[in-house]
Amino acid sequence: MTADEALLIAPAIFKRVDVLEYDPPSFNRFLVPAPLVFLLLIGLLMSPRSWAEDGSSIRESLEKTLAAHVATLPGRASTEIGRFAENARYARCTNWTSALPAGSRPWGKVSLNVRCTAGITANLYVSATIRVAGNYVISAHPISAGQIIRAEDVRLAEGELSELPPDTLVSAAQASGRRARVAIGAAQPLRSALLRDDLIVQAGQEVKLQAKNSSFTVANSGRALDSAARGEQVRVRLPSGQIVHGTARENGVVDVRY
Repeated sequence: MTADEALLIAPAIFKRVDVLEYDPPSFNRFLVPAPLVFLLLIGLLMSPRSWAEDGSSIRESLEKTLAAHVATLPGRASTEIGRFAENARYARCTNWTSALPAGSRPWGKVSLNVRCTAGITANLYVSATIRVAGNYVISAHPISAGQIIRAEDVRLAEGELSELPPDTLVSAAQASGRRARVAIGAAQPLRSALLRDDLIVQAGQEVKLQAKNSSFTVANSGRALDSAARGEQVRVRLPSGQIVHGTARENGVVDVRY
């Protein structure tokens, strides 16, 4: 019974009986006002359903958030939402929102933050499992440290991506042209941490410095103290002896931002 239905039948209840009599065998006869009985009845009927509706609202918010997240993942994804504690006060919330915290794993066991944004102040975390089945890159044969990865060095395998490290490559193009940092055995999943781009700055090399901010650009030169691939950090010693840090770019250029 909903609150609206209960209110519709209330006049009929009050019209038919003003007082309910109760006469248990071991107690004196006493009278219970019908309005009080009606209110108690409404409370019993409404409370369980209120939580059921509220629990459903929390679950709907979680399902919406997870659906948007898995739409960005490769392969075929499925999700499973964990149990969360019931709380009668949650029934007063009229809007639930949920989100994956920044830095969360793309798949596997995750925790979502659920907040009430209207009605009450409430915040809880609910666990969920994201399973993704799809293709990932493995080595076609043993690969030596420092070897440049070619198309014939890798192949695709199919499996449960959520059981692999989050930096596992899912496309052969992600490995092509990069160098192995370490020796890699045959049929091993390839990860970003195992590969690097070719070095474009060598330790001891003279480099051009470009220092930029929102209003000016300053050019200088120095000597690289580290070897670095494109986009990696490198230390550079200036003619004055000062050491600055920058990002390696093509053609011996290092960007330094202030």
